[in-house]
Amino acid sequence: MRRPRPAGFGLSVAPAGFDGRPASLAAVIERFVVDLDLTDVVLVAQDWGGPIGLRVAELLPERFAGTVLGNTWAWPVTGHRHFERFSTLMGGPVGGWLIRRANRFVNVMIPAGHRRRSVGSAEMRHYRAALATPERRQASAVLPREIVHSAPFLADVASCLHLLRDRPALLLWADRDIAFRRTELDRWRRELPDATVVEIPGAGHFLQSDAPVEFADALRAWHRTAFATRQASPESTD
Repeated sequence: MRRPRPAGFGLSVAPAGFDGRPASLAAVIERFVVDLDLTDVVLVAQDWGGPIGLRVAELLPERFAGTVLGNTWAWPVTGHRHFERFSTLMGGPVGGWLIRRANRFVNVMIPAGHRRRSVGSAEMRHYRAALATPERRQASAVLPREIVHSAPFLADVASCLHLLRDRPALLLWADRDIAFRRTELDRWRRELPDATVVEIPGAGHFLQSDAPVEFADALRAWHRTAFATRQASPESTD
């Protein structure tokens, strides 16, 4: 079996020449799903994981049973000042330098993405250890620029969202996110009109870390209900 190539996030090491762009990351995940012959997958994704994971689900719809989305988006945002300002600042030369040399995403964005609680020193040490060198931070330096520059990829994802409307979906939404607002939640309600929506009041951008109990409880309750028939034993369905 051909092993999926690592992509440069977490503790993985990107292969030489890997550009780290969303379309390339989606290709890595697609190979991962196919090579491991995964089926009945429930995609759980947030931030860039949304459009990247959704692209894979659109390309391999027969392998995905449902969708769970935290604060994210999946359409071009060119012309939207809220997103373009961040993309230009953090995706430009100065932002890239700050990410690679000063580990800005860990030292600034991780604390800023938590509103309910403060991130502990042990957690911060873990995040810093995973991105301990400028080379290891390259992947996180690419994606801010791509918020605008990957508009064609995002347009492709948006054009195929209808392929996922026939399967269960859950929207878990933090209402104090600095990135994704009610504007994006309203768009998701239109894109996935039958989705269950659970809002987590007071939570920040990293909602699965900021409100882990509510996040897990909501996901568990939705999964139990959405897949009740599939989970029922043969005796219980007679």
